[in-house]
Amino acid sequence: MKSTIATLAAATTLLLVGCQAQDGAGGEASENSADSSESVRVEIELDDSGATPQGERVEVATGQLVELDVTNNSSQDDEIHVHSDPEQSFDVAAGSSDIFTFSINRPGQVAVESHGLGVTIVQLVVE
Repeated sequence: MKSTIATLAAATTLLLVGCQAQDGAGGEASENSADSSESVRVEIELDDSGATPQGERVEVATGQLVELDVTNNSSQDDEIHVHSDPEQSFDVAAGSSDIFTFSINRPGQVAVESHGLGVTIVQLVVE
């Protein structure tokens, strides 16, 4: 009888520890997770030589607002293209600054590109 109780106690402890580990050890957010209550702002600068940032990964929670703060210092108009579902495009006139806001409701990687410059600005990692 004592061995049955000890076995049940050990199994219960393992089950509780396993569930707690899946929740992030007590429900705290991990260092790399995005906080869905705040928007994620990506500052983007375009000029005739390229885009900044270029190719960085940015973590975003599913449904979280994303703000693209775009400054186009180039001599040409450009189009920022977000490869989400549905896809989104934003026109940016030469010499202008604009903020574009959207959310992504499906997990995965979403490329944000400058079509005028032909570069990937950021990869949004949606979890």
